[in-house]
Amino acid sequence: MVLDSAFSTVSHCQNQVTSCGLGLADNFAPAAAAAEVLAAARLQPRAYQRRMVVAALQMIAGRQRAPDGHLAPAAGRVLVESPVGSGKTVIGLAIASALQRATGCRVGWAAMRRNSLARVAAENAFRVFNLDLQSISMFDKSPADVDLLVVDEVACGGTAQIERLHRQLHPRWTLGLAANSDPIKACFDRVIRDAGVSQLIADGHLSPYRHYTLDEYTPAVVAKLLMEEPDRWGQSLAFFQRRQQGLACAGLLQEQGIACEMLGTGAHRERQLDAFERGSVRVLISTAAVPESIDCPDLKTVFCRPAGRSSMLDMAGPVFCKSVGQPIKQVVQCRQAAWPMWKSIPADEQFFVGGQGGWRSVAVNRQLANIVAPSDPLRLASEFPRQEDFFLGRERLRCANASRSVRF
Repeated sequence: MVLDSAFSTVSHCQNQVTSCGLGLADNFAPAAAAAEVLAAARLQPRAYQRRMVVAALQMIAGRQRAPDGHLAPAAGRVLVESPVGSGKTVIGLAIASALQRATGCRVGWAAMRRNSLARVAAENAFRVFNLDLQSISMFDKSPADVDLLVVDEVACGGTAQIERLHRQLHPRWTLGLAANSDPIKACFDRVIRDAGVSQLIADGHLSPYRHYTLDEYTPAVVAKLLMEEPDRWGQSLAFFQRRQQGLACAGLLQEQGIACEMLGTGAHRERQLDAFERGSVRVLISTAAVPESIDCPDLKTVFCRPAGRSSMLDMAGPVFCKSVGQPIKQVVQCRQAAWPMWKSIPADEQFFVGGQGGWRSVAVNRQLANIVAPSDPLRLASEFPRQEDFFLGRERLRCANASRSVRF
């Protein structure tokens, strides 16, 4: 589904400048604006965050150079894609703060969960962005009008929710934040990507992990592991293909007194996610990747059902968030998995089920891993070209086509 035609073109967004009095001055400098905001905020400097903020401001202001050297049209809707735990909230706050300082625009921040909105407000205050923003629940029937709409975890609401918000709010600009843009990218003019999980682990921004491979993946096998070695697995997310499988696993665990929940819907889902984040639920089971932002650094292990590359990365994403208490995280798959995690993200160590039970360990040769699975996002970008997607890194803005790139 695409947005209503009234909001589906950049020209409409540009015409809104005249009607609402908003606009960026001719002397607006995206790099300087980003530097000013980030320097004033209480942040650990991260080059990839700065690159993404600058790129988004360039696209919104119409200061981005096309491959032919001319300025590309201003983008009314920009989507920032970055892995879970990489600081998408900080990136969104920085972009919104720079635009508000430059234009005085009204900013609305939309999210599915109340906890997500509370965390954004707390982050805004703690990081000293001093952004004047309005919190908007995706379920609000009549939110106040805004000029800049920031949609957190944009894939949660889907295209229908974005279309509804546009019809209600008529924003001048829309900024989306997502860990995976594929389900929703059609609603945006530009998609920005930078460092992937491998690079962020190498740079120390995300946690390294150990990989475990099972002979088979069934509710009984997963439940047995969780019951027999609770200290090894710790707080865990487990995914199954069908709901009946998840309920079977949950039943086995609950019989042994293990705090376990099968993820539901609506208010019940909100309660379950809150309990998991607080640590009162040790095992959370689901049939699909949890698109909502999970603030649970103590999550230690993710059990991934057999799936392809994209689904596997969605399921495992939350486990890479850094934690003082859990410096090494874990991913569990089976031999039938279509895409083992280590093919995308090199593991610190790999474990396989041994012939006499227990685990056999295989240490990873770092030099070989870098040759087989390079973490450079620019090298990977050329293998998966996407029109209108922009990959950042090493002070360059790269278009999906490897032959089309422009320097800042």
